[in-house]
Amino acid sequence: MKTEDYNVFQIRYTFRDNSNVMDAVVRNRCELELLRIFDYVAKELKFQLKIETESQKKGPMRDAYHLIVIAGVPVYTDILRFISQMVLTHPKAPKGQKPSWNAALVNEMIAIAKAGLKEKNRTNPYLSEASVKSLLEEDSKLRKLVSNFFEHLVSYAKMARFDILLSTKNNKGEAVDVVEGVDRNAFKSFILESDELAPLINEDAHIEIVSPVLKTGNYRWRGIYEGAEAPIEFFMLDEDFKQSVETDRISFQNGTCIRCTLEINRRMDEEGNIFNSRYTVKMVSKVYSGNVTVETPKGKRKREEMEAAKRQLSLFD
Repeated sequence: MKTEDYNVFQIRYTFRDNSNVMDAVVRNRCELELLRIFDYVAKELKFQLKIETESQKKGPMRDAYHLIVIAGVPVYTDILRFISQMVLTHPKAPKGQKPSWNAALVNEMIAIAKAGLKEKNRTNPYLSEASVKSLLEEDSKLRKLVSNFFEHLVSYAKMARFDILLSTKNNKGEAVDVVEGVDRNAFKSFILESDELAPLINEDAHIEIVSPVLKTGNYRWRGIYEGAEAPIEFFMLDEDFKQSVETDRISFQNGTCIRCTLEINRRMDEEGNIFNSRYTVKMVSKVYSGNVTVETPKGKRKREEMEAAKRQLSLFD
């Protein structure tokens, strides 16, 4: 076995009819998601690699990808192969359940990488156990790409199983293939139930009002939010505040701002990119208009509750 064979990541497809023929569109879509996985992991860990495909050989249908280091150290390919194999053969562990990846092996590969980089007077601060752990356990985009891959497999009725083959050496230095795979009945365990992510809550958001809603109805307001690149549209769910606006107890002028609790709903697109899909003001605590600041009743109650909680905590200091 040649040295470069240890950089190969092979996918083997098994079909219910025992054939070696696969729908070209499904195969290309699977390959696209696989390449996206390689590319995303490499970019997150700041690996400079290129990927080459191997021509089809006789026998079971296989796609072979040669991972080649452009800059860095050879073990980068081992790390990339390990992460890719894990996310494609082990669904995300349920909350409270211990993940199945081998932390000792990861740390060993990272140590080899750092030693190799040190010899070249280089470092890679993006490569650590924490960064690998984040990719394997927490990264929403990576899980979305994996989900896309399995959606294509599920949609292809004749697909029975797929395996990943990694060439490596055993403790005796002998060449062996490490094979891990997934049967069709487990494909759905990799598919996300929804592209919705947990919302972000900003308890102290600052929004400059551009277009208030001055009449009754569930219309969207418009404002400049400190954390957004452009003006946002948002729903106002603080009914007391809305009533104060509708009855002219609170008026707006150029530059009027609110301090509020803002909920930001998020989704992923088909490539796993996260975007904010909805903004909702749950409660307004203060209104700033010129040099005048008005604290709302809800805002006052929230402030007093927080101050009381701080005093309570101080008793234990």
